[in-house]
This record gives sequence, C-alpha cells and structure tokens, in this order.
Amino acid sequence: MRKAGLFVSSLFVVFVVGCGSSGGGATGGSGGGAGTTGGAGTTGGAGTTGGAGTTGGAGTTGGAGTTGGAGVGGHGGGSAGTAGGGATGTGGGTACGDATGTGSGDSCNTVTPGGPCVTSTFSTAATPTPAGGTFAAGTYNLVSETTYGPADAGAGFFSETLRQTYVLSNVSSTSFTLDQAESSGTAVARAHGTVAVSGMTATFTPTCPLTDGGGDSGGNAEFTVTSTSVTLFESKNNGLVQVSVYNKAL
Repeated sequence: MRKAGLFVSSLFVVFVVGCGSSGGGATGGSGGGAGTTGGAGTTGGAGTTGGAGTTGGAGTTGGAGTTGGAGVGGHGGGSAGTAGGGATGTGGGTACGDATGTGSGDSCNTVTPGGPCVTSTFSTAATPTPAGGTFAAGTYNLVSETTYGPADAGAGFFSETLRQTYVLSNVSSTSFTLDQAESSGTAVARAHGTVAVSGMTATFTPTCPLTDGGGDSGGNAEFTVTSTSVTLFESKNNGLVQVSVYNKAL
C-alpha cells in the first residue's frame, strides 16, 4: 500500500522606516510632518494540500479443493469390481481371463467357478492315453489343459484362460448328473445335463441351456478317473487331442 506526500509553504514579511531634519537662525520653520509608514505587505495564502490516495482492497482467497471419495470394491464371485476397488474376478478371487461376453445358462445351476486360473497350452510330446476308472460324486476344479499334436497341426491352436468347475451327483456305474460352470473375464457359462458312461467313454447330453440358445451342445470324451482327479481326453480337428485335468476339491 502506498502513502500520499504532504507539502507546507513558508511565509516572508518585509518592513521599511523614514526620518525628518531641524532648521537654524530665525524662527524655525514648522516641522515637517512625519512621513507615512508604508503598509505591511500582504501574506500569500497557504497552498492547498493534495488528498491522500485510495488504498486498493485485498484479493479474495480461493476455497480449498474437495477430496474425491474412495471407489467401491467389486463383489467376489460375481461381476467385476467397479472403479476404485481391486480387480475382482467372476469366481475364485482374482481376475482370470479377458472375455467380455455375457456368458450363458445363468439359470442352469448356482455353481461358482473355482480353483486356479488356467491358461491352456500346446505340446508336441506324446499324447497320454486314457485308463478308465469309476466316477465318484463331488466337486472337481480344472487344474490344467493341454492340447497335444504335431507342430504343423498346432498352427491353428487357440489358447484360452479360464476357471472351470464340474459338480458330479447321482453317480452310478453307467451315468451321473453334471453341473458345470466356467468363467473368463466378465463372462460366466453354466450348463446342466446327464452323462452316459460306457467303457472308457463319457457322453454329455445337456438339458440346460437349450442348444439353440448358444449353450453347450454336448459331446463325448475318453477318461481316466482316480480317487482325487478326473482327466478327460477330447479329440479336436487336425488330429489334436485336448487333455483336461480336474482335481477333486477338499
């Protein structure tokens, strides 16, 4: 803020004084009258002082910014988490795969895909052979998926990342009921049906969802069953064989 200056003027006064003289001999003449004293000079008026300048107002301080709220965490075993929450998969805890479809068979069962997140691989090693066995009721989670075949046949191999769970019930020596669920990214696919067992071959016939609704169309696979696992051998195009191993959940 700036302060205004103030100036004061000085005053000066000048006085002038005169004197008379006397005559000799005869009667002296009348004394001359006193000289007139000159009037005092007029004093000049004081100068006008300038007004002080106006001080400018202080600036306004801006308000503090608002802190953003924390994001809402996603739901485990369901849809992917919203922004702010940690990555959440469609089952089994952490995210698995990158599919973005809506899936199918939501009403077929209530199985939640569990177990590890599995990425399928290709191998030129010798293909394992099925050994049969006896199925037992229980929940089985996919732990590995390997496609076997010659290198040139594997040119069209497509790798996938997923979780998959099979639930076997109503088991007999010739059949059982199968509820299956798999997830990848935000998509979950479920199916329900029956499996007929003959020798070392199992044939799945789905009853939900309907095949014209994009669901599982069924099929058959050879198998090896132990007390702790189920291994399925499925023939693919170009002589490839996909071998999927499921471990029984504790």
